[in-house]
Amino acid sequence: MVFWLLLTLIAAVCYGSSIILQKIALTGKKNLLEAVKNPLLLVGASLMLTGGALFLKALSMGEVSVVSPLLNLNVIVTWAFGKVVLGEKCERIEWLGLALLLSGSFLLSMV
Repeated sequence: MVFWLLLTLIAAVCYGSSIILQKIALTGKKNLLEAVKNPLLLVGASLMLTGGALFLKALSMGEVSVVSPLLNLNVIVTWAFGKVVLGEKCERIEWLGLALLLSGSFLLSMV
């Protein structure tokens, strides 16, 4: 596996995880100021920044036409964590969307 691909996949996991942590931190809060006191918001923001740094490094090493679409695998990470951690439901159309996203990402990584 080439290094830029590994960095892109780790960045996708960082982004996806950060969204779930931020959602948990914001749930039940009346305003953003109240949510800022939750350490999960800071951890989520830190993961998002880490993902951004990894993405930039991967982008400097790989082709933008491949690296950028692969970063969108964060949607699958977010979906999986949302289902497992938050207990969210998934409709059939969402399953189709995930299958298409995985198929497209696979095809792009074959370039």
